[in-house]
Amino acid sequence: MADLNNLLDELDVSTSQDDDLNDVDESRPSITSNDADDALEDDFRPAARIPAALVEAQREAEEHADFGSQTEKEELNQLDKAEALPEEDAEYTALKRLWCQELCSPELLPRNADIMDIHMELLPGQDETVDELTAEGGDNTLASLAASIYKMDADRLRFLLADVTRTRLAKIENSALYMRDHIDRMSPEEIEHLRNYGELLERHFRRTVLDHLPKDAWKKLDEPEMIDGPDLDEFVFCRVLETVEIDPHLGETNNSEDENMEDSIQEHPAGSCLIARYRTIQDFVFDGKIELLI
Repeated sequence: MADLNNLLDELDVSTSQDDDLNDVDESRPSITSNDADDALEDDFRPAARIPAALVEAQREAEEHADFGSQTEKEELNQLDKAEALPEEDAEYTALKRLWCQELCSPELLPRNADIMDIHMELLPGQDETVDELTAEGGDNTLASLAASIYKMDADRLRFLLADVTRTRLAKIENSALYMRDHIDRMSPEEIEHLRNYGELLERHFRRTVLDHLPKDAWKKLDEPEMIDGPDLDEFVFCRVLETVEIDPHLGETNNSEDENMEDSIQEHPAGSCLIARYRTIQDFVFDGKIELLI
């Protein structure tokens, strides 16, 4: 009986353990075949990643949102620095304007010795600076960059000076006899060039034409109406710098009365852009009230 009782007790214990296990299993969620397949797919599915560009954009947006006031202050500081930048070199601006006037004018303009001489003196110093920076450059990138900038500026200045001189010499040579009465517009070097060029021109004409003409005939070539000059009736573009009154019929030969000529005078305020005969604005160009445009 003792053995039987022990056996019954073991059966009761095992039965109670099975009941406990069943209760645990019932409390757990049941896994179907579909759930098992989904779990396998999740194991093999790659993890989703946010694009790096989007993350960076989001980070910047948050920084701007957090530090908006600081950003505004930085922008204001940059504007203040921009306003504090040095203005364009006034002397170089004057040289560019002089170059433009000389190119557009049909006649030789008075030489501005101050502007030309200042920049002529600057060139040797800029060349020396370029040589020094180039020698010190080597592996120094900053020195090489500074040398290239100085060289570019020197080349730009050299071009303007050379082109102004070339344009003036071309006008002198094209109207050599006419320019004899306008030496007040030229520099000493230009006057010397006119003298040498005139001697060569006269020697050439004597050998080819003048020596074969009667002695009294070729002297008439020096009369004013026989000397070619610049075309002052050429139309030019210009801008009015100061209010001026222009007579569009200035220099025209007609039989109209003076009263009608006075009625034709036109007033042009500053800032106006015109197309006019050069003769009608010649005095204003010399006075600086009108500038020629390319």
